[in-house]
Amino acid sequence: MNRLFGSPTGTNAGGARGAGGTTAGDRLTIEGYLGQERVSIGPAGPNSSAKEIAKAVNAVQSGTGVSATARTELEVTGLAAGNTYTLQIEAANIGQQPPEIFNFSPIAGVPSGTDFSAAITAFNLSQTSTVTGVEMSVNAAGDGIILTSAAGDNITFGVPTAALGSPGLPSPITLKTPNSPLTDSNSMQTLVKDAAGQTRIFTGQVVFDSERAFTVIEEPVATLTPFAVITAPAAHLGLVLKKPGGAATPRAVEGSKVISLSTIDVTEGPASIREAFAIIDGALAAVATQRAALGSAQNRFNSIIDNLGRDFVNLKKARSFIQDADMGLEASIQSSANIQHQVNIAILGQANALQQAVLALLR
Repeated sequence: MNRLFGSPTGTNAGGARGAGGTTAGDRLTIEGYLGQERVSIGPAGPNSSAKEIAKAVNAVQSGTGVSATARTELEVTGLAAGNTYTLQIEAANIGQQPPEIFNFSPIAGVPSGTDFSAAITAFNLSQTSTVTGVEMSVNAAGDGIILTSAAGDNITFGVPTAALGSPGLPSPITLKTPNSPLTDSNSMQTLVKDAAGQTRIFTGQVVFDSERAFTVIEEPVATLTPFAVITAPAAHLGLVLKKPGGAATPRAVEGSKVISLSTIDVTEGPASIREAFAIIDGALAAVATQRAALGSAQNRFNSIIDNLGRDFVNLKKARSFIQDADMGLEASIQSSANIQHQVNIAILGQANALQQAVLALLR
């Protein structure tokens, strides 16, 4: 199985990761074993979430052999036991319904000193989880929570405004990409104590998969119709692939890598388990594809064998018509020919006799 991981979940203070501030969107060129296709992505926002990008890639899968999945994860730490946090969240409901506001109240526990289990259960059973499509779980270290949109929707998370009744945060909290060692503004944001009206947008990760090797190229464009690719240096972070900010060209090219179960340790957590299942699913899909190809070839061979069989029967039938004559019919034909021959001889004899008689009279 060949896989390419896009940029992980990220954000920036001004909006979704990859906004860049100078582009009208991006163009993806996907070069797979079935061919090449291009996909246009609008500027950062609800229409360029990981979910929508994966949907666009899958729409041209028949022309590339490359599929895509999306997932958005946001890790929240700094939630202290004994405090109640009034928070707001949007994901699947972005642009359709108002943000969901909920209270989160961790309690004291061991070993991390904070027990999130009851608060997590309450959230996952709430209307907020249903409306947003976001599920909550405890992080690997046990000192925070992870918010997950399995569909890959952008997650807008933060503190409601004072007008919505927010008292502000009782303590600062940190929002970051799970399992990321980076601390830059694209991977981590801090919401300060007391201030209301603080929100951040986190975009998800697109993962590309294929049976064979492939390449993905991402280019920022100045206009979508017609395409006008930006080639000048630009600090464009990229909606899908990692791009070096301020590089000579903002164009990014990445190739897939072969992955196997032998390289995955499922004891590392849910992400490793999901990756292992993805590899198994990919292997099953590859086997199914090969079975379909072999089945199709077998059907063609069977059809050819049937046609040759029918031709053989027809040839034998024609040969029998030629070789196996009807003796009775042939005998009657020969008898008729003999009679006609004898009649012809008799008539010629009589004609000759008549001529001789006439000559005799003349003498």
